[in-house]
Amino acid sequence: YLHPNFLDKNLWQQHLQVFSSKIGDLSAEWGGFIRSMSDYDADKLAAKIEYIKKQKYSSLITFLPDFSADDIKKYYQDGLFQSKRFSQKCLGPWKTVNIHPDGKVSPCLGYSIGNILDKPFKEIWRGEKMRDFRQVVSEDMPFPACSRCCTFYRF
Repeated sequence: YLHPNFLDKNLWQQHLQVFSSKIGDLSAEWGGFIRSMSDYDADKLAAKIEYIKKQKYSSLITFLPDFSADDIKKYYQDGLFQSKRFSQKCLGPWKTVNIHPDGKVSPCLGYSIGNILDKPFKEIWRGEKMRDFRQVVSEDMPFPACSRCCTFYRF
């Protein structure tokens, strides 16, 4: 199970300002995740997840992020919540990227470091734009929207 990415308009504006000042070149992709989940039944979800975790299945069932029941409630009800059970640094840029159908390579939602239709993946992964991004992430994390991104809690 993957908890949804979402944020409110205020957090999106903060993220856009901070991210753009540190890295620049941010597209509006995060803007598509603006919504309120405060009316979502987080208690019911937390209970269902706890139930599933106690069952025995032939296949592995994972939850990302693997929040505690209390953290689940806070994640859905408090738009500024950031779980303290996880590292406060994102390791995503050292472990994963998204490759979009158009070939765009993104280590972070809204930020492109190249296109595999124009350049081999290895060059993009080891390239200057990715190295610069990793440097900023290692020094200036987390950005405002990071607490709403599952990759932030993944590793």
